[in-house]
Formats: sequence, structure tokens, C-alpha cells
Amino acid sequence: MLLWNNSPNILAGTTMKQEHFPYDYSMALHTSQEPTAIIQNREHLATKIQLPMQRWVFANQTHSSNFYKVSEKDCGKGAFSATSAIADCDALYTSEKNILIGIFHADCLGILFHNEKANIIGAIHSGWKGTTQNIVVNTLLHIQENEHCHLQDFQFYIAPSIGACSFEMREDALQQFQNLPISIKPFLHETYDAYLFDHVAFNIALLETIGIHKQQIQCCNIDTFQNPSCFSYRKNKTAGRHLSFIFQK
Repeated sequence: MLLWNNSPNILAGTTMKQEHFPYDYSMALHTSQEPTAIIQNREHLATKIQLPMQRWVFANQTHSSNFYKVSEKDCGKGAFSATSAIADCDALYTSEKNILIGIFHADCLGILFHNEKANIIGAIHSGWKGTTQNIVVNTLLHIQENEHCHLQDFQFYIAPSIGACSFEMREDALQQFQNLPISIKPFLHETYDAYLFDHVAFNIALLETIGIHKQQIQCCNIDTFQNPSCFSYRKNKTAGRHLSFIFQK
């Protein structure tokens, strides 16, 4: 497991592939993998982090720009069944204690964040479609306005995702980035019949447009396409998924 934060107040991490577990420790129930095996993996993680699955909350990720504030009544949603997850949502946040929220990802961008002054934590799933909808910035601006907190008090963790040397994008997909507040061109490298896109750097630049500083962002720089410890749908069409999670103790 990639451990981002294990302070007295916060536990945040990303699960990685592990041999000798079902499906190499995949954590997602929405894929074609056997649900009972995935639950076994989740139960192992619950024991490891000492927080029962009844206190976990997940979303039914749809590459949307939708976000949702999790409360006590949501506990257990998505933990034991994909059908009970928060519907049509790709970002979760909460101010509650001892509620784990998280997102599932392979090549897509997974971002965790917390603001200890405001007691707020969050998890965002952003593939390239989510990025074209600026889900990360929209979620943070909503939290800033509705939770009355300051952006400079947030810390961010960017989980393993497909790297700039591996992320090919066609020009028709790139056209969908035109409405964003920054140009995509500095984050592209032209190759034979496509473009290579630095998805991580682009999202960091989007965060900078609202005053987030690079010093607030921790990035592991692990390329899921290249690293054998990662799941990569683009590389081998695997159904396996990492879980990036966070909770307030």
C-alpha cells in the first residue's frame, strides 16, 4: 500500500497490486470480477486500517463532474455492493470522523485532499473526461464556498495514474479541452499519429488557477502503464482497480 498520510488525525493511502490475493488485490465491485473475492480484499484492508467496512462510502463513478457531501446516513453505501453506491458521482467529501471515502482507478487520476483546520477530507476520480469538465477545481470551489474554508489550508495527494510518456490522446478528444481556463498545448508532446498528454501536470496547473500552490500537492509520479505494481486498463484491459482512500480518525 502506498501510504500518503498516517498522522494522529488522518489516514490516507492507495492500494497497490499484491500477489497471493484475489485478482492481485483489486478493490472495485463495478468490474467483471467476482464480488465475493473483492469483498475478501476489502475485508483484509479494513482489518489493516482498523476501520470496518460498515464505515466506508463509495460512489458509482461515471466520469461525471458531480460531487457529493457524505454524512453519517451514507455509511456502508457502496462498501458491500456496487448497486448501493452514491449514484452518478466522481467526487466525495465529508467533515465526519471515522468515515472512509475513496475512489477506484487504474489509469485515471485519483486525487485525495484534506483540510485539517476545517475538518474536511475528499477524494476525486478524474479521467480525461472528468478533466474536460474541470471536476477537481469545481469540487474545490464548491467546498470553499459552502464549507467556508480557505484553499491555502488544503493538502493534496495525487495517486498513481498513466504517465506523460504513456498517455496517447487523439486530436478529436483534445478538442473537448477547449473550454478550460488554460491551454492544453504546453502539456502535449506530439508523437507518430497521436499526442502524449501530461494529465497530472495539467490538473496541477488547473489547481494553480484557483490559488493552490505546488507546495500543497504531493505526487508519487508512478506511471500505471509502465509500473508492474499497478493496474492499467490501457495496457492490458485488466478489470483491476486501485482504491485511493482517506478518513479522519
